[in-house]
Amino acid sequence: MLTVMLLCVGGFVWMAAEYTRWHPLDLTNRIPQVEKYLLPKGLGLSAEKAELFFDDGPVIRVSGLGVTGSDGSLGVFVEQAAIKLAGSQLFLLSVAPKMVEAHGVTLRLVRDAQGISVAGLNLPKSESNDGIVDWLNGLSWNRVWGRMRSVKVADLNLLVRDDVQKAEWVLEQGNMSVYRYDNDGESGTLTAVVRRLYGDAEHLKKLNNVPVLVSFAHAPKADSLGIRGRIDRANADMVTDYFPPQFKDLLKAQGQVEIGTRLLKANVLEQPWLTLRLTDVKVQPPKFSKQLELPELNVTASYVPPAEGVSNTDVLLIKELQAVTKRGNRVTVSGSIVGLQNDPLIDLTMFSPEGELQGVFDLFPDEARGFSKALAWLRPNIEKGKYQNLSARYAGKPSAFPGCGDACGVLEIDARVTDSVVQFLNDISPAKVAEGTFKWRGQTMSVKTGEGRIGNQIARDVTVEMDDIFAETPTLLRVVGRMSGEAGELMAELNKIGETGGKVPQGISGKHESRLSILVPLPRGRPSTFASSTVLVSSSITDVGVKDLPQLKGLAFAATKADVDFMADKTLRVESAGLLGGNPMKVNVSMNLQPKQPKMMKIAADGSVAGGWLMQQAPAGVVSVTGVVGVNLALNEDAKGKWNFDVKADGNRAHVAVDMANVNKPVGKPLSLSAKGSYVPSGTIVLDSLDVAGDKLAVKGSVRWNPADVDSSIVKLPGVRVGETDVSVDFANNKALVTGRKLDLSGYDLFKGDEDKQQSTQPENLSVSLKIDEVLMENGKLDKLDANVKAIKGRWNVQNLKAFVDGKHKVSVISTPLRGQGQRKRLNIDIADLGRTLEVMGVYDKLAHGRMTGEITYDTPEVGGGLIRIDDFELKNPPTLVQLLSLLSLEQLLSGSSSTMFEKAVVPVRVDNGVWHLDNASFEGPSMSLRLDGSYKQTTKELGFDGKMAPGIPLNRLVSRIPVLGTILAGSQDGVVVADFRLKGTAEKPDINVRPLSVITPGLLKDFWRGVTGSDKKKPQPEVIDGRKP
Repeated sequence: MLTVMLLCVGGFVWMAAEYTRWHPLDLTNRIPQVEKYLLPKGLGLSAEKAELFFDDGPVIRVSGLGVTGSDGSLGVFVEQAAIKLAGSQLFLLSVAPKMVEAHGVTLRLVRDAQGISVAGLNLPKSESNDGIVDWLNGLSWNRVWGRMRSVKVADLNLLVRDDVQKAEWVLEQGNMSVYRYDNDGESGTLTAVVRRLYGDAEHLKKLNNVPVLVSFAHAPKADSLGIRGRIDRANADMVTDYFPPQFKDLLKAQGQVEIGTRLLKANVLEQPWLTLRLTDVKVQPPKFSKQLELPELNVTASYVPPAEGVSNTDVLLIKELQAVTKRGNRVTVSGSIVGLQNDPLIDLTMFSPEGELQGVFDLFPDEARGFSKALAWLRPNIEKGKYQNLSARYAGKPSAFPGCGDACGVLEIDARVTDSVVQFLNDISPAKVAEGTFKWRGQTMSVKTGEGRIGNQIARDVTVEMDDIFAETPTLLRVVGRMSGEAGELMAELNKIGETGGKVPQGISGKHESRLSILVPLPRGRPSTFASSTVLVSSSITDVGVKDLPQLKGLAFAATKADVDFMADKTLRVESAGLLGGNPMKVNVSMNLQPKQPKMMKIAADGSVAGGWLMQQAPAGVVSVTGVVGVNLALNEDAKGKWNFDVKADGNRAHVAVDMANVNKPVGKPLSLSAKGSYVPSGTIVLDSLDVAGDKLAVKGSVRWNPADVDSSIVKLPGVRVGETDVSVDFANNKALVTGRKLDLSGYDLFKGDEDKQQSTQPENLSVSLKIDEVLMENGKLDKLDANVKAIKGRWNVQNLKAFVDGKHKVSVISTPLRGQGQRKRLNIDIADLGRTLEVMGVYDKLAHGRMTGEITYDTPEVGGGLIRIDDFELKNPPTLVQLLSLLSLEQLLSGSSSTMFEKAVVPVRVDNGVWHLDNASFEGPSMSLRLDGSYKQTTKELGFDGKMAPGIPLNRLVSRIPVLGTILAGSQDGVVVADFRLKGTAEKPDINVRPLSVITPGLLKDFWRGVTGSDKKKPQPEVIDGRKP
């Protein structure tokens, strides 16, 4: 019976279903019951038509469906909808939708600070706490909607008004599909075309029909519903309201836009996340001097604008920003910016796997605040650097810059650096870094190298550190590290610094280990210079070699070690102990390398030097030194280039000879020198104190000598004891006074040497007064010498001279000024024994005896004339006379005698600028008579004389005295035998020519012949009256 009943019921149901398939049941009048069953209290449901039919299950088909709020406002309108119910439900006793399909759906969504809602559906507050997420989480046990599996909507028109972001969107031609699975939750998609209605992007209304794809996802029992929308090939300006106004430039790029958010419980909508995938972005951030160019930019961010009555502060949350810079750097950034409208608080982190180091600096603001000082140095001074695994974080307020100190916030940057070039100063070669680190902590930035090179030097552990980056005062750059390499290359490197070219000594070899420390101020608006920086270098050089230094005069220095320090005051100091030319020497040299300033070199030396090297420092021929001399020397150069010195020397182990002073100190005899003073190269030499002491040697005094201005020179030597010499010397105003007990000139040839050389070395207009009790000469002595001499045009001119030769032969040369213009004077000569005087003076040793008297009158110091007479003298057969007699075959005149006697010589002389003229000078003696006419050039020692010689044989004297015969045979000559000769050449190598026929030709015939030919005419000789030419 039961079976039959069930079959009947089933048949009835089947027939009803088949009937409604073709004859649907009208349910329009049942809508109020459906409203109460399906909708929350306060919402209304209306429909133009509703009907039920079966199609594999019960289906409710509705048209003109509307959902209204409590005030009657329409919230949702559906043109057509089909609701398929679960197949087990019968006669609508239990309505449970399984699938919904709709077409032509229109609704409005509104987002405000409380959440999201459907416009017009104003639910009571108590009911609004249950939102969509809560409803979805309760579907599993919901007796009405628990069997729902899918919702499909075609031709969806959705108006979205965002009152938080002040934006409104219209989605049209939408197609939405939502699916529900018991174990996977709910998910769905929406495709539509979108356009903007209003907001800051009002001008974008023309951007219609932009495709958009929206996806939904809700996991079982999840607290939120994920929503993500994507707009392809859109201008980012469409989402301008979802970014701060400061980012408008960034939003002008083309690319893909995604918006993501979550719908939370109670219909609270999480702040939307905006994702931009852009290309070729050009943006001008504030405080940047130029645009940032980003070929690729992907950013996911959320912007909360200020809301009146809620918060006056806007917030930008950057979930992830991925960018590729113009240099190819890939950068990832995340964090937040709070208060962009006023004084933002930034908290950002950044990561980049690798790239160019300069590309990181491009991401920092570089205008006149904040990072400008650091970037002003970083950009030009770090080149070619690569980095790996760069991480950075900044948290703080940019408005604090500069001058914020420790209150600037948190700034941390770490990176591994490779293949970079770091320039500290333009004057120093840059450091080439193979591998190192870049670190930034607060106000301190540092670059640290493992191993690299500075110029040709190996550099290790070099750290470049910048402090006080955000201070208003100038920032300091600090460089520390170690270097090693060739010492010569280190000196060459130091020689490049600033404008020191040529200051640092070269020619130094060896290996060095050095520590480097540099402080470089970075003033605003001015480049950093070596002069304004502090550079410290401390070096230790091994196997030191120094050569080719001008100061060493050819010597080489070698040592096992030397210490080199470059000081903070730009002073270079070198200290070492080794061998100088094979002799031990300790040296300490320092010099100033400050640009555009003098070296101010200081040299201290203590040790021994070879005597031969010392001889190179003294004038040639003055001193001879062999052996080793101990020296202690201190030389200091002042700012004006003057050298102050303090010298001590010990010549105990040396042989010293001063020939001109007749000094010969053997090895082992004491000799010391101490001198303090100063000198200017090619200028004044000052000996403030001079003390020389040794065996038969003592000199004390002071000297100020200026070769360019002898008149200003001063010499005071109150005690000069050299060998036999014991005098004092006082020189001032180009006048020298030498007084004392004894002056030894025996080793000095006063008249030896090249005349031209003497002229070039003798001082001009130097006056010397001598008052010496005894003057020792090579061949005798002068007693009671009282003389005044003056150097005129390089030659000594005797003004007055009084002395006694060998203590008994008077010598007197007196100069008396005459009236008239110019420097007229008369020179009176009276020498008791001319031969001995000339011999003692070392002038001439072929003359014996003879009294010389005479007078010469000078109109000027170089022009004059007079007469000299010598009585009773003899010539010790000088070579010139012997040669002349040999040519005349009159050698018998000298046979048996070593000298030739002359009774008198009368010599008229004229002086004309160094040329001495003899006008018919006569020399008469028992054995011969001579006549000389001609000149002698004092500068070249050239001779030019014509002479006659008449032998004093009896025939000559007898014939010349017979009245008629003497006239015929002798004529105007001195006898029958008279020889004419000519004397040329130089005094050392005279050239004598004799006319042979002149020896035997009678005198009268000679006179006649000379009258005919004119050869007897003498050269006109100007008359000399008181030394003046008429």
